[in-house]
Amino acid sequence: MLSFIRSKLPASDLCVSWQSLLEVETEDKERYLLRFADTRVLPELASQEKIWNRLAADATAWWTVERDGELQDLPLPLLPARNDEPLEIDNDCLAELLRAGEVDAMADYMGNHFPELLAVRDGYANYEILDQALALCSELGVFGTSDQYALGVAALFTEGRLLTDPETSTWLSEHSWNGKGFEDTLAEFMENKGFS
Repeated sequence: MLSFIRSKLPASDLCVSWQSLLEVETEDKERYLLRFADTRVLPELASQEKIWNRLAADATAWWTVERDGELQDLPLPLLPARNDEPLEIDNDCLAELLRAGEVDAMADYMGNHFPELLAVRDGYANYEILDQALALCSELGVFGTSDQYALGVAALFTEGRLLTDPETSTWLSEHSWNGKGFEDTLAEFMENKGFS
């Protein structure tokens, strides 16, 4: 994915102005790399006012190419902020940024462990299925990473049909796998419903 920036500043000056934004510090004084060159996260950064006011302060336009190939015009900050102080973010902002990368982390895992499940459709279609799987997990309280990834594998295996079946939502909301293990119980559920 690509990003295009227009600025009155020369590229070298823009680079210098961003040096204090390479890392952010949380309320707990933990430091994280701010991946603003990663256009998978960039739209979420644009929604975080404290970050975006500084990051886009010297931009006169900023566009990113979305996963579906469409060009997205990112809104410029209303109150640009220019300073060299370390950028501090609250835990809610950190949580939003981490959530913005969840689907990509799951896709990377699938690419390493189940490449054959990704090979049957394009990257955007895979992203959509995995995004739906994580949204369903969030909605119904499935928070274990291994459980979420198992649902992602099953969703890819069924071309997303598992996620749109109302019985899946009911089954997930009941948390009937507690004590038995999510993967085994999911496999039983899928077999009983004719998904395997």
